[in-house]
Amino acid sequence: PVQPKRKTVGLWAMHFSLPFLLLLLCAHAEGKRQLETIYYDQTIDHFNWKPTEPTTYKQRVIIDRQWWKNETSPIFFYTGNEAQIWDFVNNTGFQFTLAEEFGALVVFAEHRYYGESLPFGQKAYEKENIIYLTVEQAMADFAELIAHLKESNKAPHAPVITFGGSYGANLAMWMRLKYPNLVYGGFASSATPLKHILRETNNFYKIVTEVYHNVSSKCPDICRSAWKEIFAKAKTSTGRASLTHSLRLCSPMTAENQAWSIYYYTQNALEGMAQYGYPYPANFIGPMPGYPFKKACQDMVKAPNNIAALKAAWDVAFNYTGTVKCFKLWSPEEPAEEALASPEHIRQKHHRHHHDGGISANSGIAWSFQTCTEVYQPMPTNGITDMFLPYTPNNTAIFDGCRSRWGVTPRPKWEELHFWGSALTAGTNLILTNGQVDPWRSAGIQWPIISANNSVFVHTITGAAHHLDLRTPNKLDPPSVTETREKERKIIGAWLDKWYNGA
Repeated sequence: PVQPKRKTVGLWAMHFSLPFLLLLLCAHAEGKRQLETIYYDQTIDHFNWKPTEPTTYKQRVIIDRQWWKNETSPIFFYTGNEAQIWDFVNNTGFQFTLAEEFGALVVFAEHRYYGESLPFGQKAYEKENIIYLTVEQAMADFAELIAHLKESNKAPHAPVITFGGSYGANLAMWMRLKYPNLVYGGFASSATPLKHILRETNNFYKIVTEVYHNVSSKCPDICRSAWKEIFAKAKTSTGRASLTHSLRLCSPMTAENQAWSIYYYTQNALEGMAQYGYPYPANFIGPMPGYPFKKACQDMVKAPNNIAALKAAWDVAFNYTGTVKCFKLWSPEEPAEEALASPEHIRQKHHRHHHDGGISANSGIAWSFQTCTEVYQPMPTNGITDMFLPYTPNNTAIFDGCRSRWGVTPRPKWEELHFWGSALTAGTNLILTNGQVDPWRSAGIQWPIISANNSVFVHTITGAAHHLDLRTPNKLDPPSVTETREKERKIIGAWLDKWYNGA
């Protein structure tokens, strides 16, 4: 059995809010999972000989070993990303499906500085402590944990396959490339290793626009017209009162500059419904119906005017349950400050809140640091081939903001320089998939990779959203997703057959 460095904590003894606990109970019952939580004493700094004080932190790990046949059977290891680990346990059902078939141990490792895995505890986000939040340190965590699991279970010959979605997909892929001595294969769904495309083109928002245009060509035009109306109405007190009423804002709109909050709030809604446009109701970043972008666009077309159309989109993205009485874009004490804020400041605030509120507590804080260092990805828009206002990222202002908040300067080119970008000809045993309606595929690898034994599988899934193929198989999945999962299953089976039999 797994021998943690600290006592095992049963699922039932963990302290969560009632709704979240009910969600876990449902996932546990439906998936017939036998989950346990351990806390591993993980090294804080893997790359310097002078130890930190303290030298370790408690890394949370979720394990399901009910299907693990013996110490030579595979280990399916999820490389946790920018949220607490339960968000991924509850949204990566295909990993459990494969584990049952192949007799694998299932491991979900939480990423440092997210969830409960906090170096320096409550002081984790202080400037002098957060500097240990890097991709390299996180990957070294996973490497050390894999070595520990294999040693403590007397399983030195168990093949390890990493799994991950989105940023976690990057980590799953990079773990195979950087630690081939530990990782035999990597399953990366919706990986985004080509950040330069995000920074240099409007491809991300072009895809968002195409998603809505494919439902109705009227939707992009409605948005373009609505932006003009919002900023025109924001110029007068009468117009601001009208927007407050029409959009059902919790606090009155009192400043012209707050039009930018309305704009970015709507942009986040439209972006999120495309990214998480699953074919069935889901609750990954909040409750939304199946194909939310489709319902939103249909409701926008039916709306009596452009402002009502934006409100209709908000209702699908943020009020699918019908329980939201009003939309809180700012606090009552904020308008005076926001009236003086630059559009860039408001943009960063809404993108930070969108990320933090949509996933889990403190995620936005840690991710803000990562986007100020290695994961630098501000994305432009042009208002022509996309349906948003023209925007060219002001790198000088963004860099100044990073230095002011964190005392660091971004290194935009470092990630692709250090982690190979798309130059994967030396890579082997990789599955790289992207969803066709997922805007993040713009930074994904979408062309064949000529590699040893042609063992890098690259595929864009028609009609699929963000890492849909990693989710639990569902009868509402389009045939393209079902067919892709069958290919992935066969590929992993072939990897394991070669591991055990040399075939």
